[in-house]
Amino acid sequence: MNILSAEFLAFVAALTLLYYILPLRVRKWLPIVGSAAFWLIGGVFGMVYLLAETALVWGAAKMMAKHERVRQPLFVIVLLLVFAGLFLLKEQLFSGLAVPMGAGGVLRFATPLGLSYFTFQSTGYLIDVYRGKAVAEGNYFKVLLFCGFFPQLCQGPIGMWRDLEPQLDTPHRLEPQLFVEAVFLMTWGFFKKLVIADRIAPFVQAALVHTAELPGWLALLAVIGFTIELYADFSGGIDIVRGVAQLIGIRLAENFRQPFFARSVSDYWRRWHISLGGWFRVYVFYPLATSRLFGAISAWGQKRFGAKIGNSLPGAGSAFLVFMLIGLWHAFQWNALLYGVWFGLISLLAILMEPLFKTWKKKLHITRQTRWFKIWELIRTWIAVLIAQFFACTTSPALAFQLMGRITAHFGTPSFATLSGLSYISLDLAECIVAGIALVLLLVVDLLNEHSKNFLSKVGASRLFIRWPLLMLLMLVVLVFGHYGVGYNASSFVYAGF
Repeated sequence: MNILSAEFLAFVAALTLLYYILPLRVRKWLPIVGSAAFWLIGGVFGMVYLLAETALVWGAAKMMAKHERVRQPLFVIVLLLVFAGLFLLKEQLFSGLAVPMGAGGVLRFATPLGLSYFTFQSTGYLIDVYRGKAVAEGNYFKVLLFCGFFPQLCQGPIGMWRDLEPQLDTPHRLEPQLFVEAVFLMTWGFFKKLVIADRIAPFVQAALVHTAELPGWLALLAVIGFTIELYADFSGGIDIVRGVAQLIGIRLAENFRQPFFARSVSDYWRRWHISLGGWFRVYVFYPLATSRLFGAISAWGQKRFGAKIGNSLPGAGSAFLVFMLIGLWHAFQWNALLYGVWFGLISLLAILMEPLFKTWKKKLHITRQTRWFKIWELIRTWIAVLIAQFFACTTSPALAFQLMGRITAHFGTPSFATLSGLSYISLDLAECIVAGIALVLLLVVDLLNEHSKNFLSKVGASRLFIRWPLLMLLMLVVLVFGHYGVGYNASSFVYAGF
């Protein structure tokens, strides 16, 4: 069920209305009933897979808590089984693997809705129980709801047991201010998706199909457009699902925090897909960095290169491996691996060179508030991010390097006349103006959020004569300028298939 569809909105409206009609004592069970309906609509195979994986993790957590002897081997076996399932299903998703199903023909495996999201949540819960950070839950349905809460299955965010489970286990009363904030958040998400992302997408797709013919300036514009589209699409979808959860009083984790204002690659990843980065940081990076293997590497590095470098090796090596895994999470393809390796190399070098950078800054009297240095940090970060996007927006390393080559060897002179004269680019001046104004509005709101935390929430909580006109105006803009309706197929969210 596409979250842009009228069916989804009707489903959410009915669920929300029923939630607040029901008595408090039974209200908390409605989310699991609604989620079950959502799983069923998404496909029987996906629903069975979710039920089975959650049962496996729930049962293993209970056994680990009761039987110390089997705790470690059971933990390892269950993790291997769960991630093997994730690997196989994602591999067939990206490679188009077809499996014969009898003499009647060939049937492609159905990939469960939100496969990565509920897998990461379920294994996060299992790891927390194994580490003693969480108590094994005796009620299977509570674990099931935590792993499969329906808004998150659309495209995240990935939640932690300690943060989300108490909210899901509590019946919430209607809070008008919180409700209005939720509607505002959803509307802003629809604005980013329908007015910006889906308006830019046709230009980006058309340009990237003709990589070999693009003048360099247009190739650069296409990659920048892809980056903006990706941000508006993904963050817009997250705003919608966070708003849906907030309608019934549940606050999902923040997943974006103005990534365009990042001043380093590490800062960028603290602002972009925050819940994914947080999951890898807690469950992969820290265990790797503190492992015996990296302890031995650190001791070797201290003897060979000195204490500063040796102490930095565990963090640098762990960061590199984490980014490789993040790349492969996106797709089992060379481009995705190179995407991860690029960010991993930058992070590795940044950690190893940090003592030297600190010395240079001290000698040059540079602080975090030095204006020219802040500008330099923004520029260098976005150069690094844009280089990664060359691999994200193409299907092979050859195409990515070809696109880079067009920029360096055939840049040309930017011209609207040249752009409008290309047969494979369909441009409409009015569409360009709408896109430009919408992007300026997005930038202004992000600036306000950067300097005034949760600006949209503050608007939603403002006085009636301020918030309601703004909300009605935003809804009107989405209705008038959004890409939808007869003859238009709203493109699915980029991260909806993960």
